[in-house]
Amino acid sequence: MTTQESTDEGRPKEIPNLRPPDDWELNAFLVEVSNMVEEEDLERMKLLCTGKGGFGRGVLEKLDNLKFFDLLRQSERITKHNLIFLQALLWSIGRIDIHKKFVEFSRSNEDILHIFAPKEAPENGYKYVKFHIGGDTGNYSSQLLRDMRTNVARLLRVPERFVFVSGIEPSSSLLITLMVPEDVVYIILEMTEKEMSELLQYHVIDITVEDKVIRMRGKLISQNSYEV
Repeated sequence: MTTQESTDEGRPKEIPNLRPPDDWELNAFLVEVSNMVEEEDLERMKLLCTGKGGFGRGVLEKLDNLKFFDLLRQSERITKHNLIFLQALLWSIGRIDIHKKFVEFSRSNEDILHIFAPKEAPENGYKYVKFHIGGDTGNYSSQLLRDMRTNVARLLRVPERFVFVSGIEPSSSLLITLMVPEDVVYIILEMTEKEMSELLQYHVIDITVEDKVIRMRGKLISQNSYEV
């Protein structure tokens, strides 16, 4: 988009629009992170992105840091609302020190989905419930997480303010930890098929409550592991 002003001859002259692009903050952040990534780090991340469902080696081998990040952005592995894929890559190669940069950036926008570990133990009167999320984490959004939290609060019959997002961690896909009042945790272990079907829309594969694992499909598989 351009604006116009008159020339000396009276003809309109186009003036380029110098407004920063919508992804300016994300682009600036990626530049900052790329400056911290060593050549060996980049090669490890490229390897993690190969294989079925990933990128071809021929595509990856010619990319430097910025072009690699741009490929992740163009393929929507990362967006301005979801940095989990890139953060998981850096986490997997041992560059946890860059984690602080993600925290700082995410604080500037609460809609940014990023990785953070839960505390070792929940607050008094609460318990951790871990939700294993399947599928493409790049398609998971902060809005979907908020909707899941709302649904879990409704399932537990407690006000939403008593359900906290305490952790988002990389696993085989994504592990979301909610901290909920311990008095109502039993409801999750006694969910009906209808209640479970409502959680499936958030790509939940299984739920862990202490030593009990609830699979979203199947049957009772052991004393402490349940498939529903």
